[in-house]
Amino acid sequence: MTLILHQAIVLDRWVVIAALLVAGALWLLRGKQPSPDSGWGWTRTGFGLGVIGIGAWIASAAAGKPAGLGTVVGSDSLATLILERSPAALDWGMLVLVGIPLGSAIAARRRGKSYSKPARFEHVLRAMLGGVLMGLGATIAAGDNVLHGLSGVPLLAVSSFTFML
Repeated sequence: MTLILHQAIVLDRWVVIAALLVAGALWLLRGKQPSPDSGWGWTRTGFGLGVIGIGAWIASAAAGKPAGLGTVVGSDSLATLILERSPAALDWGMLVLVGIPLGSAIAARRRGKSYSKPARFEHVLRAMLGGVLMGLGATIAAGDNVLHGLSGVPLLAVSSFTFML
């Protein structure tokens, strides 16, 4: 069972939500934010991620696995598909796992980014090592930064706040 923030500090959840909203509003009003050189600003990005997060909860619940958005479940599904050759592994988690790089590639194409240079071996090796370390960390933390940040924090899970901090 997950410890929820309002339970940990023994307050009504709406008091905690109101305090977090006030803190967030004060943070947003603290001063003018620099505009990005290209792409979306942080407010548009935050709003977009909020909409995607809500859609992920709805879609994952409709798929029978209400977990929101995260890549650890998809990694587990990918391992099951490869190691056990089980078609049952083609589920919501796998869709998320495949959708992230696919969506990134589409966004890069639309922004005019090209992949004409081949990757250097050192970069590929570093990326693979980083991926393994992130996978180990996500296993230890029972979720990745996406799951904790976009699914756990909105639920006020203490473990997700701890992970994100």
